[in-house]
Amino acid sequence: MLPLAQADSVNWNNTKHVTVQNVTLESANVFNTCSIDPNNQWDNCTAYILIKNNNSNLTLANLNFVHNWNKPAWVKNFSVEFTKNVSYMNITTPRRIRGNVTNITQRYLNSSNFVNYSIAKSGTLFKGQWAVAKIKFQKKTWQTVSFNFSAKYNALEVLLDPDISACGTLDTNGATYNLTQDISTDASCITMTGNHMTFNLMGYNVKSIAGGTGISEEGGNNNILNGTLNNNIGGMALWLTESSNTVSNIEINNAGESSILVFSTSNSFHNITVHNNHIGIEIDEINNNFTNVDTHNNSYIDGFGDFNQIDSCGSLQTNFNFTELYRRVYLSVCSFNVENNKILWKTNISNKENTFDRQVFSWTQDNLTWNDNNATGSITAYYNLSGLYASRNYTVYNNSVLTYSLTTDGSGILPQFSINLSNPTTEIKVLAEAVAPTKKKKHRAIIIN
Repeated sequence: MLPLAQADSVNWNNTKHVTVQNVTLESANVFNTCSIDPNNQWDNCTAYILIKNNNSNLTLANLNFVHNWNKPAWVKNFSVEFTKNVSYMNITTPRRIRGNVTNITQRYLNSSNFVNYSIAKSGTLFKGQWAVAKIKFQKKTWQTVSFNFSAKYNALEVLLDPDISACGTLDTNGATYNLTQDISTDASCITMTGNHMTFNLMGYNVKSIAGGTGISEEGGNNNILNGTLNNNIGGMALWLTESSNTVSNIEINNAGESSILVFSTSNSFHNITVHNNHIGIEIDEINNNFTNVDTHNNSYIDGFGDFNQIDSCGSLQTNFNFTELYRRVYLSVCSFNVENNKILWKTNISNKENTFDRQVFSWTQDNLTWNDNNATGSITAYYNLSGLYASRNYTVYNNSVLTYSLTTDGSGILPQFSINLSNPTTEIKVLAEAVAPTKKKKHRAIIIN
């Protein structure tokens, strides 16, 4: 739900409707418009019913709304507001679709000037006119409910049965939200609009399908921890659009698009497992730090075991599991850092308008082997490696051709070297030379009588 000045706007892209005698009721298939209570008591919720009158003029005094909840014990404080000030609006936002940023336009129902229906009943809903009934109520936190909503006019009755998801919005600044059970929805699930909040999944699962987002962080300075995000068919599991968040102890699997999409800076990720997604981790801004990350079997590119995408400068990954890592790097911003097993790899690129793909085969102090695949023009890459053996000779091969013989300093830092990535695929090897065994000195025994 988008907060707009003096108006309500609700996502209207996955709707259900029923028409009887040219009167149509339409609603979202599943509403995720509850403001979740951090005390795990009662969420403040809204649902919207669009009423399209193509019958004849309807006197509102004779138009009655009836509701019937499937779990009435989980709902209280029900009321209906009404407006004839209705329109659709389109909102365009950038979204990552299969590795590319695309502008997505979605439709929203926009309405304003709501009044209690008892006041509105003195008017008329004319033929061809639309109206919206705004249902306000409270429901038990983390519970899913549904209701039958009927519009009755003399012998005419139109019935619709929307669902209210257990998901919703976290919007209380500084609050801690503790999940008490697995939650799921057919759309996007959790939206975090407040700041300095903590969302503790408590080991439970957040599931969002049908192209939605599992957790959308939109407030900044928030903590997300201890749980699983999965089965996000066609959408993203975790999307960060504001900065300075901390994500820890999270497992993500079976995301239809990106498991983690980072559109903001200065976020920290600790103890993250990402597997069996369409795309692993995508980083589009600077200064995002990853520690203890296991990413595998994210299969955007057929034939490679893992795909992650980095479009950022200055993002540091520490103890990043490179098993079968396939990494696409867009150089429109700058270089990136990767640290694993105390080996720091930094690549500076001469032409930042180009892109290349990186596939890592070996990552040890004895053998660093990777492919930089460049298909967009000549690139000169400058490589910096540290954390290697101290005071050791290394040889650098460019497509099996010995190119450099270098020696690390006493701290294990290799002198910078450059490789021209003019071929579609450049294999680079950095190999430690064997250390000659130390000869043992022979000692002659002296016997003194």
